[in-house]
Amino acid sequence: MKKVYLITVIALFTTVTAWHLLLMLPQTREKNRMTVSLVDSENKIHDLKKIITEIPRNFTAENQMLMRKRNLMSKLYSRDDIINLLDEISRKSSLNNVELVEISPSIEMLLALNKIGADQNNLQTLDITMRLQGTLKNIGQYIRGIENHSFYRGVNSCRISNPIEGKQASDVYYSFKALLGTLKES
Repeated sequence: MKKVYLITVIALFTTVTAWHLLLMLPQTREKNRMTVSLVDSENKIHDLKKIITEIPRNFTAENQMLMRKRNLMSKLYSRDDIINLLDEISRKSSLNNVELVEISPSIEMLLALNKIGADQNNLQTLDITMRLQGTLKNIGQYIRGIENHSFYRGVNSCRISNPIEGKQASDVYYSFKALLGTLKES
């Protein structure tokens, strides 16, 4: 009987161990895997909450940067402003029967405009130098028209050369400051 009892105990122990290995061990592994997955999901949720709380701050910062960019872009002079200004000066010379022999903004001034941006309190000006030929009356009317224009900000210099004998046209070198961006389309 002791033998049967011992065999029964061994069989029962073997059966319990086999059931444990076959049933409980996979469930324990599944529980550990689910626990790791749960911790990972909780970390992802925490990161998502953090990102969601940062969205308004990032959105505000992006809007501020865009506004600053627009503000800085509006302060820069435009190449079109310079071209429009030179075209208007040239057009006015033709209307006054004045030959515009030469017109030039200084290279130094253009380079300086590229390096610095104006602030809203200091608008950008450009020094324009012209060499004009024509009668003094026509040149005077032309210069008066330039001085009455919205872009005109003051004379830098003016030099008049008397006509050579037999030549009716005078040479006038005229330099002035022009305010960029104030030329209105007509």
